[in-house]
Amino acid sequence: MERRKFLQEGCKACLFTGAGFLLAGLMACSPGIQILHLPVVDQTLRLLLSAIGKQKMQIVRPEG
Repeated sequence: MERRKFLQEGCKACLFTGAGFLLAGLMACSPGIQILHLPVVDQTLRLLLSAIGKQKMQIVRPEG
């Protein structure tokens, strides 16, 4: 692979990775998105149906 192509591909990879982190951070600040942090028990997340709200989008993340 020539140097110019290598640098172009490397910059694209960094750009997309950075954009992904930025987008995730911006989505977390949005008032329409709820983030649920659940404990992991025996490598399983348990979500009660009562925890599901009427928001259009919810994110479920393991604690820790």
